[in-house]
Parts: sequence; C-alpha cells; structure tokens
Amino acid sequence: MATHTLNNNLLKKTVNRSYIVFDGMDLTGKTSCIEAINSHLVEKRYNVCLTKGFGGGVLGKHIRQEFIPTVFNGIALNKHSSTYEALAAGLANIDAYETDVLPSLKYGKVVISDRALSCFYAYQVYANTDKQISFITDTEKLALEVFNGLFSGMNVHPGLYLFFKCSDENYTKRMSKRKESNMLDHRGLDYMHRVTDGYKKFSTLYGSFAKAPEIYWIDADRSQEEVIQHVKSIVDTYFEKHFIVPSF
Repeated sequence: MATHTLNNNLLKKTVNRSYIVFDGMDLTGKTSCIEAINSHLVEKRYNVCLTKGFGGGVLGKHIRQEFIPTVFNGIALNKHSSTYEALAAGLANIDAYETDVLPSLKYGKVVISDRALSCFYAYQVYANTDKQISFITDTEKLALEVFNGLFSGMNVHPGLYLFFKCSDENYTKRMSKRKESNMLDHRGLDYMHRVTDGYKKFSTLYGSFAKAPEIYWIDADRSQEEVIQHVKSIVDTYFEKHFIVPSF
C-alpha cells in the first residue's frame, strides 16, 4: 500500500491567508454556508472570488459533468474507470487553481473555494483504496502520485480550512431528499466513512505543514443558522488575527 505523506521538501512552502477552503462530507450545508459567508464578507467590503476546487474552472465544469452517473433500472453505473476518475479529478483541481485561485489572489481578492486538493486526497487517495471498479490494480498508487504532483506544483496553499461533518442519521435523511446526485453518492455510508477518515488524515498531514494553516471541524448536525453563525465567528476572528483587510 502506498504511504500517505507529504515530502519534506514540500514543507518549505507557505500559505496565503486570503485563501479559504470549505470541504468535507456532502449534504452538510457547505454550499449554503459559503453563500452566507460570501454575503457577510461582501457587506464588509471584501472583494471575494467564489470557486470550486472540483469544477471551478472552465474545463473543470465539463469534467464535473462526467461524475454524474448513468442510472439503469435504479442502479447508478460509473461512466468511467477509477483510473479516469483519478486523473480527471486531478485535472479539475489544477484547472480551478490556475484559472480562479491564483489570478484572484494576485489581485488582492479573498478566495473561497468549495473543496480543494483536500477533496482529491479524501476521495481519490484515501477512500478508494479498496474500490473494485478499476481497470488497473494500482489505482491508489496512481492517485497518490497525482496528489503529490499537484501538491508539489502548487506554490500557494490555503490559510484556512473548514471541514464539515454530520452524523450518519442526518446524512441518510438528507440523501433521501437530494434532487440531483453524483456517482460518489451511490457508494454508501461505509464509503463516506472512509472519505471522512481521509479528511482527518489530510488535516493531520497538512496541520504539520510549515507555517501551518488554521483548521476547523464544523459540526453540521446543528441548525443551519447555528452553523453559519459559528463559521462567521471563525472567519471574523481569523481575519482580525491575520490582518486581512478589504482590498477595495
């Protein structure tokens, strides 16, 4: 099994405090929270770029469509092998990074990303270790190589990570009400447990990063308003601590 680590030479990189990532389990209210925080920051006269780590760039939007499953007799079928999945997800991440993140930070904007490379690690590297749909037998190694390649090529990293999680009960309830799904939604609770463990592993690795970012776990079992108020408090305190001022 491949070793999950960050190479020592990568630890010399720094973070950009204006780069914020919301990530974690699906169906935890991430999107609603992002919209609320965006409005909150705009009211404070911050210039904000909203993007998606998976599907934020022009190319990434097209790649994201490939992750919508084909449903046959009520069963979701993967369109592609896990080899395609890992490479496509990696390409979507770097597309958003180069198309949205870097230009926006260059011009003094605050970047809020719905998912980032942390998502690639949790889903592709960690959670897929025992997935049996690949045309090759070494998909985990491939995904880890893609991850390390992307990580080493990114000179700017997030200064604040907010990871969202919820209970199995709430996840199941929210899944039953979901109108549109992707192929990852159909892999069950055990798969989502591995995804959550992948986020925990990533946060541990990234938390040892030189000039480490701030990392918070958000309990999404609470009401949406409680979650939003909690995240607002985190973001406001973070901005004050790191002297992040409006760019216009």
